[in-house]
Amino acid sequence: MRSISSLITALAFLLVSCNAFENQELKPCFERYDNQKIIDSEPFHSEWRMKKEEDCLPFCALSSSRCHSIVYDILNHICHYFSDDGLENAVIARRMTFFRVANRQCLRKWSSMNS
Repeated sequence: MRSISSLITALAFLLVSCNAFENQELKPCFERYDNQKIIDSEPFHSEWRMKKEEDCLPFCALSSSRCHSIVYDILNHICHYFSDDGLENAVIARRMTFFRVANRQCLRKWSSMNS
């Protein structure tokens, strides 16, 4: 019984580690701006219960034809995905992180390897 429990724990750790590694691979695809958000634009999608900002990146990569920027709400753990790059509409906002797609080729490469 102990070996099954140990195996399940090891598999869970491996899955979390792989997911974290994949999210780290996506970081170079984006420009990151601390304490900024987008105004005058509606997100096309939002995801709740996202523990870390890096957790927002895979969805944007997989929907790269539509996703051009992300705003992560640090306090509420929500990722908001936008169809515009947001540079003209970015403003200072505490507890928010704004990501802009910097390299579409990078996203396509990641998507093709992970779909």
